[in-house]
Amino acid sequence: MAKRAQKRNVANEVSGLIDDVVERAESVLNRAREAAFEVLPDRAETLVDDFTNQTRKFTKDLDKQTKKLSKDLDKQRKQVVKRVEKTFSDLDKERTRLAKRAEKRVDDLVGRVEHNVSALVRPIAKGLDLASQSEVASLKRRLAQIEKRVGVKKTTRRPTRKTTRQAA
Repeated sequence: MAKRAQKRNVANEVSGLIDDVVERAESVLNRAREAAFEVLPDRAETLVDDFTNQTRKFTKDLDKQTKKLSKDLDKQRKQVVKRVEKTFSDLDKERTRLAKRAEKRVDDLVGRVEHNVSALVRPIAKGLDLASQSEVASLKRRLAQIEKRVGVKKTTRRPTRKTTRQAA
C-alpha cells in the first residue's frame, strides 16, 4: 500500500513538472510568435492563428478521445479481472466437488471390498469356529461381571517374557 502511495506521489510530481514545462514552452512560443508577426504581413498572422486554433481543437479532441479510451480500457480491465477471479472461484468449487466425489467413490469401493472380503472370510471363519467381534465383546462383559462378583482386580500388567541368561 505504501508503494502505491509513493507511485502516486511520484506520478503527481512528474505531472506537475510536465505542466510547468508546458507553461514555460507556451510562454516562449507566444513571445516568438509575437516577434514573428511583427515581421510578417497580416494575412500570414491570420493563417497562423487559424492553424493554431485548429491544432488546439485537434489536441483537445485527442485528449478527450484518449481519456475516453483510457476509461474504456480501465473498465475492460476490471471486467477481465472479475471474469478471471470468477473463473478461479468456479475452478476451486469444481476441484472441491471433484475431490468430494472421488472421496465418496473411494469410500464406496473400500466398503465393497470389505464386504466382499468379509463374505469370503466368513465361511472360513465359521469353519474354523472363530469367535465374532460381538461374541468377544459379550465375553469381555461377562468376564468383567464375574470378576466383580469374585473380587478380582483388573491387572494392566503385560505378561513378562522368559529370557535365558547367556553363559559368560
